[in-house]
Amino acid sequence: MESKFGEFIRAMKASSARSLYSTIIHAVERPMIELALRETQGNQIQAAQLLGLNRNTLRKKITECKISVKKRLRSQRNRASS
Repeated sequence: MESKFGEFIRAMKASSARSLYSTIIHAVERPMIELALRETQGNQIQAAQLLGLNRNTLRKKITECKISVKKRLRSQRNRASS
């Protein structure tokens, strides 16, 4: 991961880009939230804990990033645990 960030930063520097921090956060935030939600089957409380965020902060970021949250239905969870 460090080498990929290094490549990205060198490319940004070569293009005289500014706001490196916001560009990197924008590039990784959405996929990271989506992965956490997938890992927790859409459970926002568990995803927030996994990411180290407050649930309300996660909900705000989900809205800002326009992430579709699909929660598993109870019947699907019950079948999966049987």
